[in-house]
Amino acid sequence: MTTLNPFEDLTNITFADCKLEREKYADVLTDIVRTNPNGFVLAIDNKWGTGKTTFVNMWRNKLKKDEEFKTLYFNAWENDFENNPFVAITAELKELLGKESSATFKAVLEKGSMIAKSALPSILKNLAKRYGGEDVSDILEKTSEGILASFDDDIQDYLERKKNIKDFHKKLEEYIDENSNGNPIVFIIDELDRCRPDYAVSVLENIKHLFSVKGIVFVLSIDKEQLGHAVCGVYGSEKMDSNEYLRRFIDVEYSLPTPELKNYVFYLMEAHKLNEFFNHNIRKGDVYTNEKSSFITFTMFIFRLKGLSLRQQDKIIRHAGITLKSFKGDSFIIPELLVYLIYLRSYYGAIYSQIKNKEFKHQQLIDSIQVTLNGVLDIVHDNYLRSNIEAFMVLFYNEYLEFDYKLKSLTNFDRRKEIDLRSKFDQNQFLHFLDKEKNNYDRSRTSIEYLLNKIDLMEPFQDM
Repeated sequence: MTTLNPFEDLTNITFADCKLEREKYADVLTDIVRTNPNGFVLAIDNKWGTGKTTFVNMWRNKLKKDEEFKTLYFNAWENDFENNPFVAITAELKELLGKESSATFKAVLEKGSMIAKSALPSILKNLAKRYGGEDVSDILEKTSEGILASFDDDIQDYLERKKNIKDFHKKLEEYIDENSNGNPIVFIIDELDRCRPDYAVSVLENIKHLFSVKGIVFVLSIDKEQLGHAVCGVYGSEKMDSNEYLRRFIDVEYSLPTPELKNYVFYLMEAHKLNEFFNHNIRKGDVYTNEKSSFITFTMFIFRLKGLSLRQQDKIIRHAGITLKSFKGDSFIIPELLVYLIYLRSYYGAIYSQIKNKEFKHQQLIDSIQVTLNGVLDIVHDNYLRSNIEAFMVLFYNEYLEFDYKLKSLTNFDRRKEIDLRSKFDQNQFLHFLDKEKNNYDRSRTSIEYLLNKIDLMEPFQDM
């Protein structure tokens, strides 16, 4: 099972469950880690919704089971309620010991506690400490003296912090060496790009300045573009070069290749039980075989055309699977129409509502379809599919507006005199589909109103 469900338990998920054939990429990353034992920061940079969290958990379990690596996993987004990531990251390191304890880790905590203590941060705090309780006039008289003494304290604090960090690094390296099985420890930090900006930047700073020691490889699972926005937000400037800033922290960048779309669509259809619907109905005639093929073809067209992420693809097919469970056993479906309306509901809600509320005229409907299906793949094949959905939408929407009129104005007409609808893609194909569908329209139960009720989950489920 390849899951994009953020609530799924990924503790034991393995590449045996992966339908995206991504294990080979994990093997490449493992080789990179093994051949660079001194430690570095690796960023897996992909957009949101592309399955990064699933991948890093599969890789982590493979590292632990097959490669004998020690691993740690820190979901930064789940922990950004904390103000100090130093404490949270240090706490994760204890997981290397399980329930046990060790003198070395106690030494790490001891040195870490010195870093975590609040230093005397400003001249005013130093003055408050020296002259607490005195009148303001007395403080002002002693300001010059206080500033000099405060500056001296700041220097001492700096030297003390520098020594503490050095001692912390030393103890941390000893601890890592004792618990690494001869391989670098892989410390995965996930969802950093979803944290509040100040926390995300603080995590990066902590990794670089406090935890960058021999024997630890940090793996950042991120959308670098989104993380860059967080960096700009913290520093208050959209003109800041966030890429250059992030380059200070990231040594190696890697992006997971996009999986083969057809394989993923087949997987999603199986996972969300669409195959059960089509296979159950296939016995009733070849039309259902064609419906399954049409569903796959049009779904892949939408996904490619709009560049939808894996999570977005999953959302549409999941919704289709739920919708089909409410279809009655003898229902016809128009796969293109079903997928297109679910797509509209998900990403063009205003247009979906206008259709539902009968607010469009026919040509306005066609114009709106152009907005939702713009883009170019294979222009000839694209326009074939787009003109097809134009025709379906016009026919079914016309029935939705004028049910008793039986589509005569659109299907039995002299085009030059009675109606002048203009396709935004291919006029000849559009008119061809209108003529073709007028003879196949005994589908009253598959009206747009019927589909809208199903898609909006307004009717009870049926047994497949």
